[in-house]
Amino acid sequence: MTRFPLRVCVAALALAAGAGTTSAFAQSAPADAPTAPAAHAWHHGSRHDMHKMWRDAMMIPGLGPIGKHQVQELNLSAPQQAQFKQARDAQRALFEARRDAMTRQHVLLDEQVAAGKLDPRALESTQEASQQQFQTQAGQVRDKWLAVWDGLSDAQRTQVVGFVKAREAKMQSMRERHQEHKGGMGHMGHAGQPAAAPDAAPGTTGGSSSN
Repeated sequence: MTRFPLRVCVAALALAAGAGTTSAFAQSAPADAPTAPAAHAWHHGSRHDMHKMWRDAMMIPGLGPIGKHQVQELNLSAPQQAQFKQARDAQRALFEARRDAMTRQHVLLDEQVAAGKLDPRALESTQEASQQQFQTQAGQVRDKWLAVWDGLSDAQRTQVVGFVKAREAKMQSMRERHQEHKGGMGHMGHAGQPAAAPDAAPGTTGGSSSN
């Protein structure tokens, strides 16, 4: 196995190990996220824009993220803003900790590769220690976001219901368009042309009959 694939494998394992602690946050895009034209368009500026939206979102566990513009529409009071900032800062710290842990994992792998001796147990031990740390930290972040939810007024919660309802309707529309696109592709030939018509029935000709 070459060095690059091994690095990719370690990074993927490290990411998968911590994914479970915040899976509820990643169920859907922020409520005000722009609709991407296609999955392959996730590059260049779009990745930076999505990072900004996730950074400023209200990450309600179980509901998914509420985007920056929707948070502004909630008109949070000063105490609510303080709670939101505390939870958001904790969320950012968790992301930074995960990124640093993956960097340390890469450094350890680089050192082993440079020494010409791989030690999977050491790599696994480092990964497990990070996972335990993230589970505790993610639980603390979750509790802070739940405190934000508890601090919302009934009217604000009703607004959040509207945000989530609109988001789910948008996602359903995207799924339907995707299915329609897949169905349309099924009727196209290899070169993007309609599939050929079935052969004519025996005893008939392709042209019009002449008298």
